[in-house]
Amino acid sequence: FPVTIDEGFNEIKSQEDAHEILKYKFLKHTIVNDSGQFVESFKSTTALSTSEFMDLIAEVQQWANEFLGVDIPDPNEKLEIEFD
Repeated sequence: FPVTIDEGFNEIKSQEDAHEILKYKFLKHTIVNDSGQFVESFKSTTALSTSEFMDLIAEVQQWANEFLGVDIPDPNEKLEIEFD
């Protein structure tokens, strides 16, 4: 079992919370105007191309494995759970 790194997300209460955290971690970008003011924005998953979405899935899988100790299968993989 891999060692996990605590990122402090202990208050996730819903699927929506998890979705927002993943958007913040992986889809955030900064928009800067001519005077140097900026605002952070989040790209919608529905606006991603197929290639961008596949890259997002790979990043989330790697992050989940490294930081949470969770193996997320590819969308086309069948998940099998073994019980001892």
